[in-house]
Amino acid sequence: MPYECAVARIELAQALDALGRDDDAIHQTARATETLAQLGVVPKPPAGEGESLGLTARELEVLALVADGLTDPQIAQRLVISEHTVHRHVSNILVKLSCSSRAAAVKRAAAAGAL
Repeated sequence: MPYECAVARIELAQALDALGRDDDAIHQTARATETLAQLGVVPKPPAGEGESLGLTARELEVLALVADGLTDPQIAQRLVISEHTVHRHVSNILVKLSCSSRAAAVKRAAAAGAL
């Protein structure tokens, strides 16, 4: 279950980032990246303007709501999905964009013209 552990580390990094514990968030992201690399999972490089970010339509929808400042419970209510599903989408977004925080993911997507 190394992949699941790496995803859990990304989720932990997200929580640490939200608490302002940047060094710990960076450490957890680095450990997750190491594990994913050992598994042969290579993060996509940052997309240039107009290029696909590799996100699903639903992930883009969730990311747009994150960019609007909504919390996971608010996003869940808006999209009529569970908070767990929102959290999973956010985790997948962070992994796909190689970001350790929601703010970084929004910034990357905005720079690519996806938001």
